[in-house]
Amino acid sequence: MSDSKSYDILFKIVFVGLSKVGKSAIVSRYVDNMFSMRNQTIHPEFHVRNVVVDNIKVSLQIWDQGGCDRYMNLGNLFYRNAKGVFMVFDICKRDSFEYCQSWFDTTTRSVNKYNGFKPEKCVYYLIGNKTDLALDRQVTIEEAEQFSKSNNIKYLETSAKEATGLILFESITRDMLLKHTEMEPTSSISLMYSKSNSTASYLSTCC
Repeated sequence: MSDSKSYDILFKIVFVGLSKVGKSAIVSRYVDNMFSMRNQTIHPEFHVRNVVVDNIKVSLQIWDQGGCDRYMNLGNLFYRNAKGVFMVFDICKRDSFEYCQSWFDTTTRSVNKYNGFKPEKCVYYLIGNKTDLALDRQVTIEEAEQFSKSNNIKYLETSAKEATGLILFESITRDMLLKHTEMEPTSSISLMYSKSNSTASYLSTCC
């Protein structure tokens, strides 16, 4: 692609979850194929990656809530026009999972309030991160799947460190396209890096 704006459709995806669950690490692994043990992100930021799905050029605008838990109620700027939501928890920290229902309730209300459409028009995923530390797991797959079933959303697991489970981006892109176009799911998806991945941030202070 010669122009980062040369896309057929743009989807905004937001990442939410408690601090230190690995939200920024997942985004960095997907956008830049990098993993860092850096300190937590202290403010929300966004990245852009362009992909191609069955000859449809999709621009994914990926917003990372950041590590400060007070941003749970971010509001207008963060949730406006969101079409996909990843709720992330650390499989080795039970409290991060137990807080997901609050995240889900707050996020669905915000999506509805700031977008003017029903929450079911947005695609929600529950993501269990840090499967590379599975021996320290405190949340079972069965528990996470039951949560997802109860809230009618999907559940996937990943490891940003080992770069496994990143199919979650492919999966949510397909689901967002299905909701938007009511097209039939296909078996062939081509994901490509754009020539330029842009990164920006906003809200300069935290806590």
